[in-house]
Amino acid sequence: GESEGKDNKGLFPASVTFSTDLHSMGQFIQDGSRIMFETVVTFGESDKDITIEE
Repeated sequence: GESEGKDNKGLFPASVTFSTDLHSMGQFIQDGSRIMFETVVTFGESDKDITIEE
């Protein structure tokens, strides 16, 4: 929402694909404050059908 990360409070979640977003978010990641953490999610092949509900 609009107030995520406002007044240096809360989290600002952002999805980044580095080769695509290198210019915009990449600059922020490289030059921004060092108060970040990242979560890497990797999906592999599955022999089961998986549905993620919205």
